[in-house]
Amino acid sequence: MPYCSTSKFHCYIFGKEVTVNNDHKPLEQIFKKLLLSAPMRIQKMSIRLQWYDLKVCYRKGKEMFISDTLSRAHLPNTDTQTCECTDDSVHMISVSDLKYSEIKDSTNKELSMLREVIMTGWPDTRSETPTEVRPYWDSRDQLSTSDGIIYKGLRIVMPPSLRKYMLNLIHNSHLGIVKCKQQAREVMHWSGMNADIEVTVRDCSRCAEYQNQNVSEPLIPTKTPDLPYSMVGCYLFNFEGKKYVLVVDYFSKFIDVKELSQETTSDIIEVMKSIFSCHGIPRRLRSDSGPQFASREFLKFCKSYGNVESSLKELFRQ
Repeated sequence: MPYCSTSKFHCYIFGKEVTVNNDHKPLEQIFKKLLLSAPMRIQKMSIRLQWYDLKVCYRKGKEMFISDTLSRAHLPNTDTQTCECTDDSVHMISVSDLKYSEIKDSTNKELSMLREVIMTGWPDTRSETPTEVRPYWDSRDQLSTSDGIIYKGLRIVMPPSLRKYMLNLIHNSHLGIVKCKQQAREVMHWSGMNADIEVTVRDCSRCAEYQNQNVSEPLIPTKTPDLPYSMVGCYLFNFEGKKYVLVVDYFSKFIDVKELSQETTSDIIEVMKSIFSCHGIPRRLRSDSGPQFASREFLKFCKSYGNVESSLKELFRQ
């Protein structure tokens, strides 16, 4: 056991950076993960190893000549020192005894192949793994078994027959997809669980009935005036780094575009004066609620030109 080895050589390795060569490749990735995501059977061991600065590296057994030789030439009457690694995490899971027994029985019937692979060891490649176990290949380093139940970290790997029940239980309070995923990830796991949660929430008739309907407001067209240039619209825009003001006649749809040196109220007023002198003074002027058109200076300009009505309207952004 790693903990027994570190205890024996404590005076040599404590406070120093130590490289541990091992012939079990998954162990290298396990030590790189967060403690909470590690398999339960090594979490207690990992806590005890926090004293030491260990760097775990994979190395083939046949390349570690001394340790490989000693492992085959053990003493005949050597007392085996064992570490007491009691698995207490299972008692921290909030589940009734009846449901716990049901999960255990279903695991024996439906996930026996996965449990056997976890206990005997995973193959070197994915192609050598049994077909029904391949969906768990990517998370193989986090899987463990305890009391007949399979865990991924601290989460129970749910048997297929109980997944529908657990999905309905998670969505019992009709939470959204994000909240349901958040609750499910705290207690259970199976391959494709996120997709199943999304389908369950989207197919819920009660959620669909009370779901917010973001319906776009209908477009309300502007009534066309009776005379040309009696009502015009103004709009500021930029094109290729230059600033422009656009004036359109609501009757004829005639467009007049003028370049601006700056988007100030005074510059806009000077442009509007030249347009009014060419086409006439409108009775009503509509704008896109820009601050220049709502300023006191622009309203004073409209009043000086025969009480031109200035109407600030939001454009139809659809």
